[in-house]
Amino acid sequence: MNTYFNLLRIDYLQRARSYNYILTLLFCIGVACTFVPAPDANYATFRVDQYVGQNTSAWIGMIMTIMSIVTFGLFGYYSVSGAIRRDVQTGVGQIVATTPTSSFKYLLFRTFSNFVLLLTMLICTILVAAVLTFVRGADYPFNLIELVTPFVLYAIPAMWFVASASVVFEVIFNRIRVVNYIAYFIVFVYLLTLGVAGATGYSVAWVDPLGAATAIHDAMQMLPVNVADNAFISIGYTSKKTVALSYVKSNSLKVSSVVVASRIMWIFVSLIIIGGASFIFHRFDTRAHAQTKKPLFKRNEIRNRPQEQTIERLNNLPQLVRSNSIFPLIKSEFKMLLRSSNIWLMLLTIILMIAQLFAPIVIVYTILLPIVLFLQVTRISNLSTSEIDHRIHLFTFASFQPIRRLMLSKFFAAVVFLILVVTPFLIRMLLSNMLLEFGSVILGVCFLISVSTFFGLIFRTSKVFEIVFLIATYLYLNAVPFVDYLNAIQSSNIQMLSIGCLTVVLYCLSILIRRRDIQNV
Repeated sequence: MNTYFNLLRIDYLQRARSYNYILTLLFCIGVACTFVPAPDANYATFRVDQYVGQNTSAWIGMIMTIMSIVTFGLFGYYSVSGAIRRDVQTGVGQIVATTPTSSFKYLLFRTFSNFVLLLTMLICTILVAAVLTFVRGADYPFNLIELVTPFVLYAIPAMWFVASASVVFEVIFNRIRVVNYIAYFIVFVYLLTLGVAGATGYSVAWVDPLGAATAIHDAMQMLPVNVADNAFISIGYTSKKTVALSYVKSNSLKVSSVVVASRIMWIFVSLIIIGGASFIFHRFDTRAHAQTKKPLFKRNEIRNRPQEQTIERLNNLPQLVRSNSIFPLIKSEFKMLLRSSNIWLMLLTIILMIAQLFAPIVIVYTILLPIVLFLQVTRISNLSTSEIDHRIHLFTFASFQPIRRLMLSKFFAAVVFLILVVTPFLIRMLLSNMLLEFGSVILGVCFLISVSTFFGLIFRTSKVFEIVFLIATYLYLNAVPFVDYLNAIQSSNIQMLSIGCLTVVLYCLSILIRRRDIQNV
């Protein structure tokens, strides 16, 4: 037990000190400060019809709990996901495979590791909630028990579910990371919808592993007003201009034995699911899934070859010609992008490309294009981080003109590749003389590559862009103008000009950051 505890402590310290996690933690603290708005704020984060609770300790604790489950349940998952893949890349997994540690113990260890990281975010949120109780709830006495009880009852089990899901989904979708992200996002949205639309009684607790629906039900019970079962529930940042809010003093939270039993039940269910996932865990034997390639020459053939024949073959090699052209690099980068995806994602991309030829233009522009572009997220997310991931950044930084040739070749190769997957739609645009839409799609593709490059250089990981692109795609499908990078929702020249300027600015900043990295090597 002491051995596992020491390993957990070392793993936690290593991951908690990482640049990515520190930024995530600071982001969570900053967002948590907005979970409980001041009475004179122009937004609300949780309301039932027109009713909002006053900022007592019990209400602040409940609202902070619900918003923590929503925020950390999504962003926390993507923050801690990928621990098994990182063990494969660093070689730690191969060492673990040689030890007597069973697959279940390893997956359980990884679950605890992810849970501790999420618990750290939650503890910071509790501290923020305590501060907000004095700042925005000064008219009411501070009650520590009422403030912390919702976190213990709902948020901590929810973080355990998120940690378990991050391990189980990574085991199931170990070779298709984009499917992992999409699958969890669908499950998360469904569970959140269950809370918004189905919080009609404590029976929902037995089918609510995330705990959001149960927490919302208890929040409704805390309001001293008659609320209908089909009341409108708003979670998130909504403007007060849409409805006149009524502030009421909430009651204390009544802890139900059904809620406690359901939270304990889902913890044990997650352990059972982890045990089931251990049977399909590859245990770092990735060679079984790799494609075996036939060598060009047999080992004995090379060993027994006469020296004269070897010299003759070397003399017949073509003479090296020095060339500073960027086109061979673009060709090589394009081939690597083409070969870096799963075969099933490639087939799905081809199907969507064919659908672009026959589906209505509006459907293609607003639905098919963002989906087919998001399917390439794992290809374009590591444009500026692949050298560090493969530990060849010192070699690439020391090459001839690394910014003008290598960095630019990756940008052009990625743009050409994304243009290729939307070529059927571009052809239809040209035939229909829709030049504004044609230019908007090309500019949107360049914008995606610039954002990917910039985020990779700033955050030193590809995960941030993948998360942002996933959420942006979801918002785009729901016609949110803020994420209209293809200029399909607004269809204006100003929007197109804004995207173009932002693309140039982000890529210029990326060049400056990469130049600084090269100088600091």
